[in-house]
Parts: sequence; structure tokens; C-alpha cells
Amino acid sequence: MITERLKQENKKLVFKFVVFLSIIAAVLTVILLLLKEITNEMIALSALIILCIVIIFTLRISRNLKKFYDYTYKVISLDHKVPYPRSFTRGMPFILIDGKKAYAYKKRIVPSCFIEFQEGKVSYLVKELQEPHMNNEYKLLYLHENKFALISDINNHRYLTNVNNLEAYDQF
Repeated sequence: MITERLKQENKKLVFKFVVFLSIIAAVLTVILLLLKEITNEMIALSALIILCIVIIFTLRISRNLKKFYDYTYKVISLDHKVPYPRSFTRGMPFILIDGKKAYAYKKRIVPSCFIEFQEGKVSYLVKELQEPHMNNEYKLLYLHENKFALISDINNHRYLTNVNNLEAYDQF
């Protein structure tokens, strides 16, 4: 439910971006064709305009994602499980697209924020949510692959859960 809403908003944003960028590119092409003197400054200016539009697009996408971190969530079921092991041997870390450090384990990507503690080369993950807290209010700390979430209850205990187990208290 959460991921569906995020995908819908991102699809709308991508459609608006493609239409707007196509219009800008068409206008710039017409202007460049009508002018007899195509200078390097004109080409640089059009490239700068397109670069600014791409930057605005990436900022809007990140703002949409950050909006989901502000809501309070409740657990509606525990049917969907997280397929990560309780512990694993760390390999070489790498950087995810959002700038977070992660590790690869058996064709799965494990973000470093999912790791609770480490002993030598062995990393132990945050516990998976087994039963909801009494008041059933959670904050979203990290969303990975739009499937797995790191959540925190009112006592600041962290848990791993599948996003399909969550529902927002606040309406989108």
C-alpha cells in the first residue's frame, strides 16, 4: 500500500518531467534552427537549462520519498516476512544509490542501518517484528527497495519488517 502510493506519485512525476523536458527541448530546437548563428553560448545555455530541469526532478523525487518518513505507521499484519538471516559474514561494503553503506550476502543487499551490532566479521541484524507494540505506533527510519522497512516504536526499539505489513495512520 505504501509502495503503491510511492510508485504512483513517482510515475506522475516522471510523466510530467518527460512532457516538460520534451516541450523545452522542442522550443530550444526551434530557436536554434531559426537562428542562423548557432554559438557555443547558445548550446551551453540550452544544456544548462536541461541540467537544471534534471536537478529539479531529482529533488522532487527525494522530497516525495522523505514525505513518507514523516508519517506514523501501524502494523496491520505480520504475514509478510523479511528474507534476511539473523546474522551473516560481512564482505566488502559498497555504497547504495542513496549514499548509504551496504553489504552483499547471498545475492541480497543488506543496508548497514539494518545491522544492530558486529563481532569481528559477523554482523547481527536488527530483530524482525514478531508482535506489535501495545499502542501500535511506529516511525519509519529507512525504506529499502520499497519492500523492507526499518521502523522504531515509541520506546525507540528498532525492528525490521516488510512494508506490506504497515499502514499509515495519517492519510496521504
